[in-house]
Amino acid sequence: MEKSIIKQYLEENNNKPFICEFCGGKYNGQTYTLQHVMYNLPVERLTADLSEIRAKGGTVHRVELDNKPVVDGYLEPMWNGTETIDTDCGKMMCYVLRYETQKVYDELSR
Repeated sequence: MEKSIIKQYLEENNNKPFICEFCGGKYNGQTYTLQHVMYNLPVERLTADLSEIRAKGGTVHRVELDNKPVVDGYLEPMWNGTETIDTDCGKMMCYVLRYETQKVYDELSR
């Protein structure tokens, strides 16, 4: 992966509480941290940063979906809400991203 992509990812996402849930494909049923996805799964690219369009009043995807990894074999990440998890330091609110294969997306969209 290009160093510029990793640098952009770190600037936008480092230490933010995101978890990623996978539906279908090789990682079906798995839940990982965003950092694990970025460094351990086959990432094709990052999603677009649409902050300029948002600033001009455009309607686009949620800001939480900007600059997120796109995993090989899965569609771009989708917003799946928030979840409170227990950690060694107490409860923590996390943003949840869902990764689906095209097949799962098609089945759920019927």
